[in-house]
Amino acid sequence: MKQKMQYATQTNYIRHLSANHYRAPKLLCQYSNNLYSKALYQTRQPAFNEGGLLSYETNYHLCKTNDTYKMLQAGVAKHTMKVVAPSLRAFPCIIGKMQERRLQVFSSGNPTLPDKGGMVPLILSTNGLFKLPVSRRFMQAHPDMSNIRILVLDRLNGHHIKGICILPERDGSCFKIQYVFETQQQPPRFGCKPCRGNGLGSR
Repeated sequence: MKQKMQYATQTNYIRHLSANHYRAPKLLCQYSNNLYSKALYQTRQPAFNEGGLLSYETNYHLCKTNDTYKMLQAGVAKHTMKVVAPSLRAFPCIIGKMQERRLQVFSSGNPTLPDKGGMVPLILSTNGLFKLPVSRRFMQAHPDMSNIRILVLDRLNGHHIKGICILPERDGSCFKIQYVFETQQQPPRFGCKPCRGNGLGSR
C-alpha cells in the first residue's frame, strides 16, 4: 500500500552570509513590501465604486511594468501578488456595509497597506539547490549580490522541497528561512505501557 505524503516545515536562522550579502534579502523583502502595497491598493480600489475586486490577471499586467516588480525575480514577484487576493475576500462586503452606514470604521477584515520601507516575506519555489533568486535589474543595480547561495539542511536531503520562504525578523537585522517539504505520513504512536489494574468489586 502506497504511503500518503504530507507537508512539513523546517525553520532556521540564516547565519552563513557575509555582511554585504546579508543586505540582499533585506533589499528584496523591501521590494516585496512595495510590490505588495501597490498590488493591494490596485486590487481593492474598484470595490469603492463597482463593488468588486481587480482580478489577479488584470493587476499583473498593471504591475509587471513597475520598477519594483522588475527588481524582483518574476516567480518571487508573482508569489507576492498572489498573497493579496486571499486577504481581501471579505473586503467588498465590508465596503457595502460601510456604504449602508452599518459600519462606521474599517473592521479587522480590511487589510491595511504596509508601512513604507517595511518588509514582506519572500515566497520562493525550488526543488533543488537553493540560490537566492534575483532579477536582471537587481543584478545590474547590485552586481556584488548576484550569486548568493543559501545552504539547504542535510536533514532535508532526499525530500522534495515544495517551497522556501525568507522571513524578516527584528526589522531586517536577521532573517529566518522556512522550508516546506514532502515527507511520508507517519502512523500515530501511542505510548502504552503495562500497568497494574485495581480490582473494584463488592464483598
